[in-house]
Amino acid sequence: MIELHYSTTTQDQDYGPFVGTGLFTEDSRLDVLNLTGGFLVQFTPMSYMKVGGVAPLRTTGSDKAFDAEFGLQFTRRY
Repeated sequence: MIELHYSTTTQDQDYGPFVGTGLFTEDSRLDVLNLTGGFLVQFTPMSYMKVGGVAPLRTTGSDKAFDAEFGLQFTRRY
């Protein structure tokens, strides 16, 4: 499975009295673009493993909220 996730603000952000204090970036818009992928491997009818990851495709400012994420889940039914 591969997915492309895009999120954007519907209007400019308003930081109120915090503008210029260094607490927030002064970008007026937020555009986040992430690529997500994963797969499932079934070992037996009672056990399987899920592997997934996500990576941001934007590389500047507040549009990149994290470096990458990886997940691994093993399930054994009884």
